[in-house]
Amino acid sequence: MKRIAFIIAMGLLLISLRAEGYKLEELIESGMSKASSIIRSEINRDNAESSHVSSYLSFLPEIGATYNRSGNETNNIYTNSEGSSYYVSKSVSLNEGDYFQFRNTLIDTEVADINYEIAKKELAYNIIESYLNILQTQKELEIQQENLALQERVLAEIVIQAKQGRKTSLDLNQAEIDKIDSEIQIENLTNSLVNMRANLFNLIRVEDSGASFSDVTLNIIETSNLPEFEEIEADGKGNPLSFQADYLNLKSMKINEWQYKLNFFPSINLTASYNQTSVADEPFEYDETGESYSITLSASYSLWNLLNQNENYRRYKNSMKLTELNIEDNINSHKTQYDQLIRNLEYLHKAKGLYERKVAQSSENLTIANEKYTLGLIDLVELDRSRISNLQSRISQNDNYYSILKTQEQLNKLLSLPIMGRW
Repeated sequence: MKRIAFIIAMGLLLISLRAEGYKLEELIESGMSKASSIIRSEINRDNAESSHVSSYLSFLPEIGATYNRSGNETNNIYTNSEGSSYYVSKSVSLNEGDYFQFRNTLIDTEVADINYEIAKKELAYNIIESYLNILQTQKELEIQQENLALQERVLAEIVIQAKQGRKTSLDLNQAEIDKIDSEIQIENLTNSLVNMRANLFNLIRVEDSGASFSDVTLNIIETSNLPEFEEIEADGKGNPLSFQADYLNLKSMKINEWQYKLNFFPSINLTASYNQTSVADEPFEYDETGESYSITLSASYSLWNLLNQNENYRRYKNSMKLTELNIEDNINSHKTQYDQLIRNLEYLHKAKGLYERKVAQSSENLTIANEKYTLGLIDLVELDRSRISNLQSRISQNDNYYSILKTQEQLNKLLSLPIMGRW
């Protein structure tokens, strides 16, 4: 029933997408349920939980039971006997591997949970980035199509003026080159748009129905309100998820370090067992005569153990040191990425104001050019070139707007903050 309900829900979602166009939130939700990266993370979580349950079971004593029946024929006399027994046994050593396995699997479940959250944030960001790239490309394609229409008008006007001797062949060739450049740009954008859609729907494992992409409304955060980079604490708590996982793995290594230290001591093993054997020829009858107990304490030590374990411990300490160095390098790299993103956002915000002024100025120039054209002071070529300049300004402003949105979410992903305030 759950599977049928899921199929119906996905079908209704696809119908809704075809009718209203794709929405960013719906694509993210669809990706969260179908993307292979999320499914792999869920499987890894399940495996980690299963291993932890197994580590519990390893503490249980060994319990066994036997049943036997035998027959014998001597001098045409057939005899048979049967019996049963059961036993309970448990062995504990000084360097008990089950204990360390239990501690490690507990950490592994925490790491698996963290990696699952990281996978969700990675997927959400990748979908958002792809979606915004598509919107940005669609908008630029629309502007370039307007640009091509203007280039065609300019070329047609220059052809007329060239026949009248008012324009040279150089002007005509340049107008044709400008038109070809616009056509090349449109073809490039169209091809990029097809590839972007294919990559997005491959990412979320949904078939593209060809519906349009709905616009998104995301707030632009002022640079004064951008999140700050917090100092990494000793246990990694409260920091980006990747560091939480790194510190948990280091914690696991420190737990295993105790196991290496215990290897310097003699091997001490304590075994306790209880056995009950049935009465002869009565396999399910037991009395006190069939009981046996055993408690064994043994100790051993290899003459070469100290030297061998010392080298093992030496290599393990080196591995721990390398892990700590890797964490330090990751923290420094993280800080560098943070600083770069902050600088990029500061630049994009400054450029945003400049592009707004540029668009306003080009729009004013276009208004003046329209007035001059109406008065006959300029020809259609100059008017259309003012329009082309305005379109190019709008393209730059469009690129700047979507770059800010993508960089903001990239910063959220880097700091493990909610993507779009939700994921």
